[in-house]
Amino acid sequence: MKYTCYNAQNRLAQVRWIPNSHYSGIYAMVKLLFPSILPETLKQVIVLDSDLTFLCDVAELWALFRNMTDDQFIGLVENESDWYFHTTKRWPALGRGYNTGVMLLDLQKIRNGANWTNLWMDAVNSNIDRLKQTTLADQDVINAMIKANPSIVFNMSCQYNVQMSTKTLAKGCYEEDRNNVKIIHWNSPSKYHIRIRDADYFRNIHQSYVNFDGNLLREKLHRCTQPEIVTYKFNHSDLCLTFRAAQRVKLRTHLFYMEYSYHDVDDFDVTIVLQLSMDRIQFLERLVKHWEGPISAAIYLSDCEVTKLENFIRDSPDTLSTRRNVAYHLVFKHDSVHYPVNYLRNVALENVQTPYVFLMDGDFVPMAGLYDHLRSAIRLINPYPQKKCLVVPAFETQRYRASVPRDKAALLARLSILHSDGDVAPFRVREWPRGHRATNYSRWTTAVAPYDVEWQFDYEPYLVVHRTVPKYDTRFSGFGWNKVSHSVELRAQGYRAQVLPGAFVVHTPHAPSPDITAFRADPHYRICLALLKQEFMEDLNRKYNVTLDEPSKPDSLYLGQAKSLLLNQKPNT
Repeated sequence: MKYTCYNAQNRLAQVRWIPNSHYSGIYAMVKLLFPSILPETLKQVIVLDSDLTFLCDVAELWALFRNMTDDQFIGLVENESDWYFHTTKRWPALGRGYNTGVMLLDLQKIRNGANWTNLWMDAVNSNIDRLKQTTLADQDVINAMIKANPSIVFNMSCQYNVQMSTKTLAKGCYEEDRNNVKIIHWNSPSKYHIRIRDADYFRNIHQSYVNFDGNLLREKLHRCTQPEIVTYKFNHSDLCLTFRAAQRVKLRTHLFYMEYSYHDVDDFDVTIVLQLSMDRIQFLERLVKHWEGPISAAIYLSDCEVTKLENFIRDSPDTLSTRRNVAYHLVFKHDSVHYPVNYLRNVALENVQTPYVFLMDGDFVPMAGLYDHLRSAIRLINPYPQKKCLVVPAFETQRYRASVPRDKAALLARLSILHSDGDVAPFRVREWPRGHRATNYSRWTTAVAPYDVEWQFDYEPYLVVHRTVPKYDTRFSGFGWNKVSHSVELRAQGYRAQVLPGAFVVHTPHAPSPDITAFRADPHYRICLALLKQEFMEDLNRKYNVTLDEPSKPDSLYLGQAKSLLLNQKPNT
């Protein structure tokens, strides 16, 4: 499919003078400008509203152009309500009038004979003094145009625009045979939630499309006999095939799925960048209660989970449903890869609009006022020119129902390294002490000013950094070294780490992910991770001409096992 976007913004002045009360606003009026906006190379076009569900091949609409007479250049379906019968307060129309949700335009005829602009402007000027405004936007104007020039319209079968409005007469079109319906038009402001006869039946059909696994559409449903050029072929003897697939796969992505609005604050504003799957979506609702600033969230989900996400957002009246500075970027699941954690992080990172980003995970709770605190710290330190990363220390509690400390004093009062009965500890201090040891928690407890720390191997802090930061390496999917690899590259590029003494986030307990379970149970998983780490370090050394610490001894053990397994593997026959 080829698609072209046209910037209608500079055309709005041509229709802005027409008073209009329709809920779609001025943009519906842009339909009147299509013949002048679209290029001369287009001879015929099908104009479709976005609230349609097709039950037929769109080729059927193209075929209808052949049935038009020489005078007819616009094809429409009759309006399926008595709206235009109220002639004293409605725009003029032929009979019931026409609905413009599905429209055929023969641009070649319009350009060769009809003065389209004069036609619609005359229709407006002849009626606007009496009616004061349009109620159905372009549809009112086009109906008035047809009333004055009835020979221009081609009557399409009602099957091609069955209208699901409150007072619809659509039943008279298809009668008792719903198989006669070819295009459903959800033209009520209630859209898919309208309560009328047969709406549930058609809504279920629509929902089957919504829940359809879009990955199937990426495969060829009809195979051609002509050989295809293969740009890359996997080595199926590769022990780590599923990991390498994650590095090369291009996942379907829908950016800014919900309404998003951001107003530029200053050069020190910061966005939380995170990724999560639908089983962790409740963490996002919790996060927005403690973070007032913008959020860029990449959400990994299947097609059938999109409606679940929409409902979850809508049913969060005090949090998500009212926030417009949360950007939802939907990334659709692919069965052949591990959880693409770094791919998701890159999607969220690439679509940030603030100068700075806070690279965090969704299962943490920020301290009270962290957004304002970080903006003040960024303003004070000005890290971008100095190539600095600001470390936000991470802590954890293992108590499911424990409240999270809201400020540093409350955290210190519960910190295990200061109190034997404390229930808050440095993050992963038992399971993975190397991950955050370099933060120097003992120093942080008494620090009142930012302090520098040295990068250490396996260090994976949560960072505030300028949005030009390098992207994450997508070869690391699932569990293990996905954040560490990013920190190692920052170190290779010469970034310096500085710990903020008055900032922190707290991790709360939850069930382990399938990937961490696989890492713990499957030796092949750990072997592949060791191979990927070695390859990453070699690539990094070549890219930046630096030599960094060697992997730890357990990795060397797994590397030896990997080489042994690879040597003993038999090639596929």
